[in-house]
Amino acid sequence: AIEPAGVLFGGVGSDAVADVIERDGTLIAVGHRSSGTDLEDAAIWSSVDGVVWSAVDREPLAEPGYKRINSIAVAGDDLYAAGYSIDPGAEELDAAVWRSSDGRTWRRVEGAELSLAGDQVARSIAVFDDVVVAAGFDDASGVTEAAAWARVGGAWVTTAVELPTGESEIWSLGDESREMLGVGEA
Repeated sequence: AIEPAGVLFGGVGSDAVADVIERDGTLIAVGHRSSGTDLEDAAIWSSVDGVVWSAVDREPLAEPGYKRINSIAVAGDDLYAAGYSIDPGAEELDAAVWRSSDGRTWRRVEGAELSLAGDQVARSIAVFDDVVVAAGFDDASGVTEAAAWARVGGAWVTTAVELPTGESEIWSLGDESREMLGVGEA
């Protein structure tokens, strides 16, 4: 049977999936959902067969404001998801990272480096040599520039990114011969 639009993952409104991974025989999808308002909530679903999906506990993900998850990665026993948020009353996008040890219960990770002046968006997240790296863009300088943040010693810090000068963004991270590879536009 063909599912009506917006019902595939259950619920009213629209759902969008941005990334999917497999962990211990379970598929975990990340994205966002809208219940018909202008606001979107970060959303995470799981499935053991790819046909029937269940939303994880929405309470920790349904913070006030607008939230999206763009990417998910496995780091040892933990899962990390990256995206962005606009908090109530704010006009700027802030990069956002969520963490889970079981794939069902998620908590937003706080980090001053993820919410600077201007817009920051995490488009991708990956693990390189046991270091969790999120990447996207930062326009604090007035120009949209590729940016990356790494989890070092439990804290998120901005990492150096060597790219051509001018406008640029990282859209996806990959592992090429144990070196971080970012793909995007400049």
